[in-house]
Amino acid sequence: MKHNKGIAEVAIIAVSILFATVGTVAVSASEPAPGIGSESCSERNTVKEVGLICCLISLHMAWRIRLLIWGTSLIAAWNWSVLAVLGMLTLALVRFLPSATAQLGSDLPDYLVSTLLLTPLVSVLGARMPAGRAWSVFVVLPLVIVLCWPALSEAWNMRNPAPIDVGTPASLGFLLVLVMAYGNYFGSGNTTAATLYAAGIMIRMWPVTGWRPMIALEPHQAILLTDGLPAAAAFLGYSRICKLHKMPASTHAQAANRLWLTFRDLFGIVWAKRVMDRMNLFATREQWAVLLTLDGFTEPQPEHQAKSNDHKKTSTTDALPSEQTANIERQMPDTSSTLHRPMTVLCWLLTRFASESWLKTWTRDLFPTENHDLKEMQI
Repeated sequence: MKHNKGIAEVAIIAVSILFATVGTVAVSASEPAPGIGSESCSERNTVKEVGLICCLISLHMAWRIRLLIWGTSLIAAWNWSVLAVLGMLTLALVRFLPSATAQLGSDLPDYLVSTLLLTPLVSVLGARMPAGRAWSVFVVLPLVIVLCWPALSEAWNMRNPAPIDVGTPASLGFLLVLVMAYGNYFGSGNTTAATLYAAGIMIRMWPVTGWRPMIALEPHQAILLTDGLPAAAAFLGYSRICKLHKMPASTHAQAANRLWLTFRDLFGIVWAKRVMDRMNLFATREQWAVLLTLDGFTEPQPEHQAKSNDHKKTSTTDALPSEQTANIERQMPDTSSTLHRPMTVLCWLLTRFASESWLKTWTRDLFPTENHDLKEMQI
């Protein structure tokens, strides 16, 4: 397995070198002779080179992220992300062609790439085994067609390349999907990465909205932002998961919280909330000493009673406050008798999203092996 990963790593580096070589040759072919205007052309080529490097970084980070999610239902989302990165690379190379400005003046390629960049976020919303492939075929792919159709239709009816305006309804539909997909990671450990990624998509698709006067960017600024923001987002997301992987997991509390935070940051708040609700149903029915929040396991808050001469009032908090991970580990009792059952249920629920080998990677020697008394329950 390690040998195969090494071969794939070498292959991805070779592809990156190939793209960089092609880009360098294209730059050399497109540079004009020294003279008036050569300095500004050189500056434009420098910006294009930086954009190409950002795309190569995105490709490299996509491969590294694949190593972290291999064995989960996020592979479909990763496939869409690779397709989007390849689209970015292709567009970055086309920019070096002398006639690219005239041929691509309609902003159509940027809009198509922005649609592809949106697909990984949407794919995550259906990332549950075994329905993940069906979600890609019957939801993500039709969404791409619906979002691209107005721009393709307008470009088809144009005789000469010109700026495309897909109209307000189509633009609002695109932004609605973007906000919905971005909201899945808002509040997780990847909030910053998701924000940068969504901003890169919005800047890339903005010229076709018809609201261009609201955001005016120079071409070189747009290239740096549209290619740089996704690369930065991929790096931050990868760094976040690596940081979680380095967390200690020598106790039941540490192993439980590390697994849960990794799942939350990879799959987003939507799936985390659904799994959390199922976990707390078990906790209430079986009277566990812990409850699961979005930030990890914690003890349930005790009932607060206030008595007076006229009446007796009992109040119980329904919502647990957000706590830092360190505080949660301190508050949660770390005994095998307390956490064995919650860990068993959590791992059983997460088998709809990841393989047993992946779960063992994040729980190490504390992975529960007995779940015979669990009743089958759909999330």
